[in-house]
Amino acid sequence: FTLSQDQTKVLEQLIDYVEDFTPGKAIWVEGAAGTGKTTIAILMLKDVLDAGYKGILINGFELINYLYTDRKSELDEMDFIVIDEMDKVMKKTIDDFCNVVSSYFGKKGMILLGNTDIEKLRLKGYPEFFVDRLKELEIVEFFSESLRGTFASKFKKFKHKKWYYKMQLK
Repeated sequence: FTLSQDQTKVLEQLIDYVEDFTPGKAIWVEGAAGTGKTTIAILMLKDVLDAGYKGILINGFELINYLYTDRKSELDEMDFIVIDEMDKVMKKTIDDFCNVVSSYFGKKGMILLGNTDIEKLRLKGYPEFFVDRLKELEIVEFFSESLRGTFASKFKKFKHKKWYYKMQLK
């Protein structure tokens, strides 16, 4: 199993983010379904938690549930928030979602994962201010086909060795 040049570049960016983690920096990670975005984000979250920070992985739907069930204070306590599928929030809740995520910019470390590029969020009804704000973030693009079928046999090795890819970069 060998990484492509693009995959190596992406992983180096994400490893740098974790090794130099400080609350306040957010990055946008985009790519097709099955390319490993969530898997890598989970490993990043684990490293941040191991360093003594508080963190959580939630998807866009769950974030809305936190807001509508008075659990936002739990999110407020986190240093690091990974939001998966953030481009799939229901239209009727997009404004609330964007307002809370925007309130964390500059305060919390965030990894925002999506299957679409930032420009297409406008077409999905995301407000202009939010899309413009996302453009200010470091953008990491996963260029790959889905790894779900071919990657499954290698996943055991991947998840049992901390940053298995990291060793391949050196």
